[in-house]
Amino acid sequence: MNKSQLFTGLAALAVGGIFYVFYRQPEAVYLMPSDASLYESTPQREGVFWNSFPSFLHTLAFILITTGALNITNKVWGLIVCLFWLVIDILLEFGQNGNYNSAIIELIPDWFSKVPVLEVIEPYFLYGEFEISDILASALGAIFAYFIYIKTRGHTA
Repeated sequence: MNKSQLFTGLAALAVGGIFYVFYRQPEAVYLMPSDASLYESTPQREGVFWNSFPSFLHTLAFILITTGALNITNKVWGLIVCLFWLVIDILLEFGQNGNYNSAIIELIPDWFSKVPVLEVIEPYFLYGEFEISDILASALGAIFAYFIYIKTRGHTA
């Protein structure tokens, strides 16, 4: 296990969680109680950075958690992990595009709506908004993650 990568990935997830507390409406965040949100009392920011920052963090975090938990030291495998999570995030983003989401929604079984965690899949594709800036942020997150991975591979503490 590469603790440096794992903890950096977990820290990125924590920063994302904090970001959501301050900058996202609680009804738009799965499992966030309204009273935990500071959205109403926080001056809101606009712009591509603020809107796409979670996409950057998601990609960065999941890459580093994966490489850290699996202790991947081979650069090629590290790159494969980066590309895997980048492709996943890009596919999820395209799934929010009105040109594709109806076909995806038809593939989602009805029983998903009765299972915790799975119940949010259909609304994600149905009400999510496709943003090219999220794809670019995910790509930037993958690049940053690979850089961090290269600098920390071989570390176990």
